[in-house]
Amino acid sequence: MNSPLSRSGSTGTLCVVPSRLYGANPFDRSQSNQPRGKTFILSADDEPLTLLTRQAILERSGYEVLSAADGCEALDIFAAHYVDLAILDYQMPRLDGATVAREMKRLRPRLPILMVSGLLIEDDVKECVDSLFIKGQNPKLLLCEMERLLASSKFCARAAAGF
Repeated sequence: MNSPLSRSGSTGTLCVVPSRLYGANPFDRSQSNQPRGKTFILSADDEPLTLLTRQAILERSGYEVLSAADGCEALDIFAAHYVDLAILDYQMPRLDGATVAREMKRLRPRLPILMVSGLLIEDDVKECVDSLFIKGQNPKLLLCEMERLLASSKFCARAAAGF
């Protein structure tokens, strides 16, 4: 059986993203049990030092960070918590960043997703993310791009609600 979340040659690990978890919808901020007024970032990368460094930079900048060490863990966190923005590494074990981005966009089309990579990213991946970022660039550039995506996302949400 080949689902959008399976990979050939996988060890049989299946990641499932339930639409509802513990009675609350993690895709609707109004139903989230997380503190209001905070911006939650899902950061996924299989390089521990990169993940820790990114988390420290984001937390120092006032963000709440939910970290994942691979694509399956990212989808598990995404299913359990409302996130305002996702930062995904392109190449990760179990599920790559492109597969994770596609699933997140399927469930929450307006979620801003920033893909980071040290590799060349294929054109079809660019269609499922909002921004591409090269690993190793100045963290201030990452923060600026995040702010741009978050501002754009909030504007789109207000426009969709008729404000």
